[in-house]
Amino acid sequence: ETPLTLEQKDALLKECKGDLHDAVSLSMLTSAREMEVWHMKWGWVHFEQTEKLPNGWITFPKHVTKNSKARDVPLGKVARNILLERHLNKRNKWVFPSSRKEGSPNNFRKAFENARANTVWTNEDGEEVKGLIDFHYHDLRHTAGSFLAIAGVHPKAQQKIMGHSDIAMTLKYSHFAKEDLANAMLLLEDELCMSVPKCNKSATNSNPTLN
Repeated sequence: ETPLTLEQKDALLKECKGDLHDAVSLSMLTSAREMEVWHMKWGWVHFEQTEKLPNGWITFPKHVTKNSKARDVPLGKVARNILLERHLNKRNKWVFPSSRKEGSPNNFRKAFENARANTVWTNEDGEEVKGLIDFHYHDLRHTAGSFLAIAGVHPKAQQKIMGHSDIAMTLKYSHFAKEDLANAMLLLEDELCMSVPKCNKSATNSNPTLN
């Protein structure tokens, strides 16, 4: 369960071509599971724009979800645009139809493994590395979960988006948000319309004396 860094995400997408690029992007943008994306049907995609869902949504039916419960996932602007572009060239009921087997959904397993193996990124020591070791397609979902937490999305909202039956599954992503706690306090100050009192120049430039 290793989420991608932003650099790794960009490097991986660079190796993903055509339909695979769209599938990988949607997996991260919706936090959907592998087969929820690969077997997505146009009947699940709702382009209608409402006040609460201005970019539409996807309804994953219960027969494809892990907990056997239907799940609505709102679309962001980027995800909506990807689906709109694909809809212009719609061939059948599948969002990602197979190019080899007519009437079947695509299978990206081999293509993804090739992209993963050829992804070039830089590690913490500044060394160039080829390949994302121990990274699997399902980890795209963990990447989405991690960045939802970093973005400050409420755990209950994240639970609904990701379709976790137990909130404990969602809370495991909370450690990714800890580094943003300081920023959270600044946001709190802004919401309360509270700011640091103005002080004179000498006080501003001086360091406090610790006794």
